[in-house]
Amino acid sequence: MSGFIMYHVYGSWFEDNIQKSMFWKYMKARFARIYPLHFVTLLYVIGLSIVLRMNVDFSQLPHTVQKVFGFESIPTSLLLIQAWGMHLEAPWNTPAWSISVEWFLYLLFPFLLAFLAKYRATARWILGLVIIGSLLLIMYYLQPLFQGF
Repeated sequence: MSGFIMYHVYGSWFEDNIQKSMFWKYMKARFARIYPLHFVTLLYVIGLSIVLRMNVDFSQLPHTVQKVFGFESIPTSLLLIQAWGMHLEAPWNTPAWSISVEWFLYLLFPFLLAFLAKYRATARWILGLVIIGSLLLIMYYLQPLFQGF
């Protein structure tokens, strides 16, 4: 449903071409919608992790917990790219993987909309084939790789 709302609100902005000023206005609005709560929540979880490290021998925790709360993944969480395939587990605020995916789609939306507007029917077929191919790739190639973890 949010795709319909995005198209309704921003569809006319990017159908003819992607103007730099409209793109930045759009990105600022999308960033302001998701980042403040993400940032505050991330700080809260980092604080909890510091308290946990002061009270528990962190090396004795399961490997997955150590990876989720590894300080090396803070930059990707700050940049909202933590779910873009760089980590096996979603780090820090684990449910924020969906916000990371949402951010990716926000970045993709103007270009996808311009492509669909320019090539109409052909673009729909190409997009449909890419979606089906991606789904098959995930189901039959990528998913089995993570079964052992």
